[in-house]
Amino acid sequence: MALPILNTTIHELSLPSTGEKIKFRPFLVKEEKILLTALEGGEEKEITNATKQIINQCITSEDFDINNVPTFDVEYIFLMLRSKSVGDSIELKYEPLCYEECKTLAEINVQINDIKVEKEENHSNKIYITDDIMIYLKYPKIDTLTRLNQSNQIDMVFDVVLNCIDKIYEGKEVHNSVDYKKEELMEFLNSLSSKQFQKIQEFFDTMPKLRYKSQWSCPNCGKEDEKIIEGLNSFFELA
Repeated sequence: MALPILNTTIHELSLPSTGEKIKFRPFLVKEEKILLTALEGGEEKEITNATKQIINQCITSEDFDINNVPTFDVEYIFLMLRSKSVGDSIELKYEPLCYEECKTLAEINVQINDIKVEKEENHSNKIYITDDIMIYLKYPKIDTLTRLNQSNQIDMVFDVVLNCIDKIYEGKEVHNSVDYKKEELMEFLNSLSSKQFQKIQEFFDTMPKLRYKSQWSCPNCGKEDEKIIEGLNSFFELA
């Protein structure tokens, strides 16, 4: 007689980037093993690969492809998986600024539903280089940002920008990036002034991010301490 296989509940979430609804199941023991192995290794590439693997196994919507969604969508999906798999609150402890003096750990109860994708009001995918030339940028994918974080080389930064160029508008003419070689796109970027390229950098600095901020007061000295959680590594550690 075969052993019983337990059924899992299917949940639904809306992607922050598009509002598209996707279905998922909580992660199981087999996924938790992947999680623990990545935590043990501590390498960013391992964390990224583990996150992608867990999400791919838990998303039940057939047309979903994790390689086609922005990083902040990936972080949000991971947190929603965590909330349905382990619980919707997290007890977080860390050493505050006054720890050396007071020897008291800050203790915070983080409600996952309070963690939101923050969007800056003036952020836009449309970057106007001149009155006639506009670049439409797409958000970087998780593998793109991982490569960037592993290197401080200028070439890698430009490579990320190239991967995020979707279209270049020149008056009424539209240039799709897929129709041009990397060398041609790089030549276009190299022709920009520093001030023009700074506009592109602002896109990355202000793009949506999953972020949580909390305040804690030390019971001994009364000093207030602020804890900010953002980035895939931080949210992975909350699992």
